[in-house]
Amino acid sequence: MKVIYLTNVDIEKINGASVHIKAFTRYFPTDTSDCEVFSYKGEKCSINNILFYISSLFFIILRFNEFDILYVRYFPFCYLQILIARIMDKPVFIEYNAVVEEEMKSHNKKKRVSSIVRFISKISARMAKGIIVLSRGIGHYIKEEYKIPYRDIHVSSNGGYILEQKIFSVKRRGVIAINHIAWYDLTAIIDIKNRLKQQNIGLDVYVSGMGQCESDYDIIRDEKIDYKFYDFGLIMIDENYGRDKFKFGVRPIKYFEYLANGLITIVPDISDINAITVNNCTGYIHSGDRQSIINVLLSMYEDENKMDQMQENAYKLIGRQYDWKRLSKSIEHFINGILR
Repeated sequence: MKVIYLTNVDIEKINGASVHIKAFTRYFPTDTSDCEVFSYKGEKCSINNILFYISSLFFIILRFNEFDILYVRYFPFCYLQILIARIMDKPVFIEYNAVVEEEMKSHNKKKRVSSIVRFISKISARMAKGIIVLSRGIGHYIKEEYKIPYRDIHVSSNGGYILEQKIFSVKRRGVIAINHIAWYDLTAIIDIKNRLKQQNIGLDVYVSGMGQCESDYDIIRDEKIDYKFYDFGLIMIDENYGRDKFKFGVRPIKYFEYLANGLITIVPDISDINAITVNNCTGYIHSGDRQSIINVLLSMYEDENKMDQMQENAYKLIGRQYDWKRLSKSIEHFINGILR
C-alpha cells in the first residue's frame, strides 16, 4: 500500500506540526505500506501558497498510478486535491488537528471567511473515506456539523518517543516552558521565572515557531533541548485566546515530549490533556494563576518520593499509550478497516 501524505506545512521548519508529521511518517510505513510526503516549502506568502496548490494538484495527477491512498493533513481549500483523487478512484483520508473555521471566529477580520471555510471543510470531509482527529472534541464537532458517521472517525493524538534509557530521578531544580508566542503573554512566564529564581529554582523559557520577542525577554529560541536538566514541564495558554482556539481540545506535542522524558507536567485547565494528566497522575492542572503554579512547584520539591512516582508514571504512560509507533499503527489499522 503506497500512501501520499499531503500537507501545507513546511516540514523543514521546527515546530509542533513538522515534528508530528515526521514522527507519524517515520513509523507509518510497515511491511505492507509505504508513505511519501508532499509538503509546502518556504516562507508563507501568496506566491508560495499558489505554487504549493498548483504543484500539489499536478503531483497527484502525474503520480496517480504510483499511489493507493491520499492522506491529507487538513488545510483550507484542499478540496480540489481531494476531488481529483476521488475522480481517479483513490481513497482519501483527512487528518484534522483543529477546527479551522471555529478558530477563525476568534479573529475579527476572519469571521466572514469562516462560513466559507466551514462549507468547504464539510464538502472535503464528505468526500473522504475516513477522518482522523487529534481530540474527541474535534471528532464530535465533525460528526455533528459535517454529518459524518462516528464509525468513519478515528480519534488519535500527538505522541512522544520512547527513550532507550530513562534520564530522570535526579533533582535538578529546573522547570522548562516551551510555547508558541501566540499561546501566552511571555511576560507572565518571565514573572514566574523571576519568582522561582528567588527559591533557587531555574525556569528556562524556549520559544518555537513564528513571532517577535522583545529584546529584554530572557528566552531561548529554537535550540535543541536537553531534558536531563529539568524536573517539570510547564504549558501555559492565553486565557481569552486559548478558550476560543482550543475549545475542541488541544494536545500540544511538547506535552508528550515532556512525558517521554519523565518530566512532571503542569498543564492549563482549558485543554483535554488535563484528563490525561489527572487520570495517570503525571502532573498538575493550573488555572493560569502564577502564584498557584509556583506553590505547586515548591510543594513538589518537598516530596521527592512523590516526584519520583510521577516521573515514572509519565514515562510509562508514553510506552503504554502515546508513543508514535503505537499511534501510527492504530491509524493504519483504522484505514485498513475502512478499506476492507
